[in-house]
Amino acid sequence: MNFKESERKRMIDIRNDVFRDPGCGLYDGLPKPEVLKDATLNLWGGIREDALNYFEKYQIGWWKGGKRVTGHLLSSQVACLNHLYFLHQRKDVATAILRNINPDIIEAVTVDDGLVEFEVIGSQNFLGERRHSRGANATSIDAVMVGKKRDGMNILVMIEWKYTEEYGRKNDYRPARSKVYDPLLAEPDCPIRPPSYESLYYEPFDQLMRQTLLGWKMVQSREYNCNEYIHLHVIPSQNKQLKEKVTSPNLEGDTMSEAWRNVLRDPSRYQVITPEEFLLPIKKCHDTIAILSYLNRRYWRDLYDIRAIHEHGYVTKDKVYVTGRIEGMNKREVKRLVESKGYEWSSSISSSFSMLILGDDPGDSKVKKAEKLGIEMLTWDEFVSDH
Repeated sequence: MNFKESERKRMIDIRNDVFRDPGCGLYDGLPKPEVLKDATLNLWGGIREDALNYFEKYQIGWWKGGKRVTGHLLSSQVACLNHLYFLHQRKDVATAILRNINPDIIEAVTVDDGLVEFEVIGSQNFLGERRHSRGANATSIDAVMVGKKRDGMNILVMIEWKYTEEYGRKNDYRPARSKVYDPLLAEPDCPIRPPSYESLYYEPFDQLMRQTLLGWKMVQSREYNCNEYIHLHVIPSQNKQLKEKVTSPNLEGDTMSEAWRNVLRDPSRYQVITPEEFLLPIKKCHDTIAILSYLNRRYWRDLYDIRAIHEHGYVTKDKVYVTGRIEGMNKREVKRLVESKGYEWSSSISSSFSMLILGDDPGDSKVKKAEKLGIEMLTWDEFVSDH
């Protein structure tokens, strides 16, 4: 069984528990068990409203040119948003991630209106494509971050997010396309040096080619005050169908990444990384257990013991809300016990919470809000015994 099929089955298995949705939403006009009926539930509750507003504000096309978020649980666009959108206003976390990528970076800086932007196409039509629209019918970068370096200049961090994608040996070299990209490949300082132009027109190399050309031109124009770029290819470790297949017959290499590096003037500008490796630094940042728990359960196949991470001090001072009566204890005693375990006590619920603790007769509104935000819930007994 390949990764795509195993992941599809896993999503169906956890669908009711994680999303509380019966599935069988429509995809290409047909009901599919891996498609949510309420497509908005495909986005983590902690980012849902903001992410939907962001796409509407900038008129960004959703997956396959849709006007609304897809309910398909294997969407890589949704996976990218679920992993990265929370960084939009979290400078501490964004900086930690970028410094892990390049230690010469001293801080994350604002791109447009946040610390990460999505479906980026550049301020102008750098590639001379027929259209210049975010999310559809133009070369776009799934996500972009910018890091300020020690020399005062910035580095453009281009992020291409993959999930269950796999590709066949389809040659997409057509006159209309070659007329756009071949002249760029022919420029003397082009960062790509293929054995032939046609060898690049096979996915995923076609997409990597266009994104590399876009990043190169953006840096030439000093977009975001950047004088260099790095291209990150985020791919789950289990997706061997993508990572180990070279679809172009004229590119040399045993793996996709090796074949691509062999055509780059500077192979160090391209890195393959897993989602977990990319987000590894957030385990040491405050208020991250909620997002870690969600990603760990939904995408990372419960790779990490999130509670153990907390106990060992990697994630500290995450917020906890207790609802309901705790037998034999008053509110002050409950608060003292929660704080003694390294948690921050709070009197309201938000998306930054680690968990909701349920006592006797918990408030229905609190439980519903926690469910909506994707916050972990434990009984008081479970909290005391496991933490």
